[in-house]
Amino acid sequence: MPKGTYADYITGSNIVIGGLAILVFYITLFMLSAALFHIRIIRNPTPLSTLPTKKWQKHLFILYATSFAIFVRSIYRLVEYGGGNNSTLMRSEWTLYVLDATLMWGLLVVFAIWRPIRKGAREDDEVKRREFALKMWRKKGLGESVSSQEVGLSGGV
Repeated sequence: MPKGTYADYITGSNIVIGGLAILVFYITLFMLSAALFHIRIIRNPTPLSTLPTKKWQKHLFILYATSFAIFVRSIYRLVEYGGGNNSTLMRSEWTLYVLDATLMWGLLVVFAIWRPIRKGAREDDEVKRREFALKMWRKKGLGESVSSQEVGLSGGV
């Protein structure tokens, strides 16, 4: 049986609630930053972002889905702990399964199907990226003085 005073219990609860509130604030800030990045990259795409082989939008939508699930879970936890030990959320098991475990299981499935990083990603992807970047620099007149060796390529482009 844990020992401590009622004041210690209240202090601990307040720390948990404060931490969850900070988490909700920063996950909201993160989702807004990701959305702002998404809007800006669509309005002003970089040469690499326009390549059909780059699946950055798929990864961004996975990021949105996972961030939203973590956001919902954090809001649930904030309301659960904010209600105290006798609240309906704290005493009901089904809310824990639906608003916590199911969301996290869903994230597990999302990452199992759509991994952000391919298993066994090849080094030639990096070489292709550098070759493309060097071509674009030279095309825009920015990389005339940049050699292939300076960007990590062994041969000339």
